[in-house]
Amino acid sequence: SEAILRWNTTGITIAGISNEPGNDSTHLNTPWDVTLDYQNSLYIADRNNHRIQKYLAGSLNGTTVAGQENGTSGSTLSYLQNPSRILIDVNGNMYITDTGNHRILSWSSGSSSGVMIAGTGVGGSSNNQLRTPYGIARDINSDKLYIADYSN
Repeated sequence: SEAILRWNTTGITIAGISNEPGNDSTHLNTPWDVTLDYQNSLYIADRNNHRIQKYLAGSLNGTTVAGQENGTSGSTLSYLQNPSRILIDVNGNMYITDTGNHRILSWSSGSSSGVMIAGTGVGGSSNNQLRTPYGIARDINSDKLYIADYSN
C-alpha cells in the first residue's frame, strides 16, 4: 500500500493514495516512517521518492521539506537516497536517516539542504562511517544520537 492510515476500527487514509505510487504532492512511494511535530503536522519518510513530506493537519497534499520535490535521489546535501527515519526537535529541525547515502543529516526547518552529522556519505565500517543506517533515537537531555547501523 502507498498510503498512511490512522486506525480507528478501520483504516482511514490521511496521506497518499492506496495502491497508487507517484511523486506529486498527493502521492507517496513506499512510505517508511512517520512522526508528528509539536503542531501535529505529520512528517513521512517517502522512501522511494527520496524525500520527506510534511502534511498539515487535515491536508491531503504534502509539502517536500527535505530532498527533491520530484522524487530524484542524489548524494549532495540537498538530496536524499531512501530515507528511513525522521526525528523532529522542539524547534522543528529534522534528523534524517539517509540510508542510501550512509549518513545522518540534520535539516533545519525551512532549509533547502541538510548538514551531515554522522557518517561520511560512503558506506564503510570505520569508526566515522555508517553502512545502511536505519534507526535513530535522540536523548533530549544529553543531545546524544543513537544509530542502528544495519550493515555493520
